[in-house]
Amino acid sequence: MTINFSNSIRVLIVDDDPMVLHFLGVYFETTEDIQVVAEARAGAEALSLLDNITVDIILADICMPNMDGLELLHEIQKRPNPPLFIAMTALDTDDTMLKVLADGGAGYIVKSARPCTIITALRDAVEGGITVSPRALKRLAKYLSDV
Repeated sequence: MTINFSNSIRVLIVDDDPMVLHFLGVYFETTEDIQVVAEARAGAEALSLLDNITVDIILADICMPNMDGLELLHEIQKRPNPPLFIAMTALDTDDTMLKVLADGGAGYIVKSARPCTIITALRDAVEGGITVSPRALKRLAKYLSDV
């Protein structure tokens, strides 16, 4: 999916931490091309929102109660024309990173990433790229060289 930057990138943010939702909203308010159209505090809530809104990309936490980010990604992929999905996590593991990427995620970033990195991840995803946080990317490169 390629989006012309003259149009806004419509984002759904999913995280069970209200502070994370707040700060991500603040980050995206500094841009002219990214619009947060909705926020959800759980995977099931996000799926319900997707029945009524159109988004280009979902930025979702991995560790959430009831339906985690990986389950959310699986459910989204079942939909016709699913939005792009970028996972973000505070608990960075190789297993989770590989599952997100193997299951069609357009990115895997750590929550401690700088705001410009998170913003760039969304822009790269809509342009067809995949973003992986540098620390995780280094591990991925090692993993791939060992395979």
